Amino acid sequence: MPAWEIEPVKNAKPMIGVPLHPSFPFLHIRVISAILQTMRQFPGIPLTISQQFEIAQAREEIAHSFLNSDCTHLLMMDADIILAPDTLSKMLAVDAPVVVAKYAEKGKKEASYHCYHHSQVPFRRDPKVEVRPGERRELKDIDPMLFGLGCVLVKREVFEKLEEPYFKFTITREEEDDYWRVSEDFYFALKCHHAGIRPTFCDDIEVLHLAIVGIKPGKLEGVEWV
Repeated sequence: MPAWEIEPVKNAKPMIGVPLHPSFPFLHIRVISAILQTMRQFPGIPLTISQQFEIAQAREEIAHSFLNSDCTHLLMMDADIILAPDTLSKMLAVDAPVVVAKYAEKGKKEASYHCYHHSQVPFRRDPKVEVRPGERRELKDIDPMLFGLGCVLVKREVFEKLEEPYFKFTITREEEDDYWRVSEDFYFALKCHHAGIRPTFCDDIEVLHLAIVGIKPGKLEGVEWV
């Protein structure tokens, strides 16, 4: 590992948090294998897996577990994300409040950042900002407000600066102000934005995104994606 990667990691104590989605509360063997490989590089690193009725509740439980520990960074990753051997080391080396890894959206082969501009109209957002390799400058110019939480590294100081709840699914809540009617990951991103915390996107940090395959009954000629 290069020296520029080792130095920022020296005093860091990360935690890994994995929220399980209610519709698929499982971890693929490749996800587990990648997590274990990462844990071997950081002896003693805690792993928190949460299964709740809502994914927002699971993320909230992980955040509370993190804040009740002495860890300095929380790597929150979805249950269908496969870390590369150097993912956590690279994210720590960035040394930013929020570091966002890129991955391919389901149904696509090319990785990009899942980030959007905000709109006050419910269920409508500005066009997604897809950043391809080498387009870091364009992303910086755009400065998107919303970002997904498929694989992010968050410093303790971020949670300490924000008020609870950190994650809240408000799309279906008609009593909420239109501005805050977003998914739980975008809710966290909005809170960061209003606290003056900007995410850092890095072209050289990429993880794999698993896709679920279903087979329709009666299809004898092969597998069909559904």
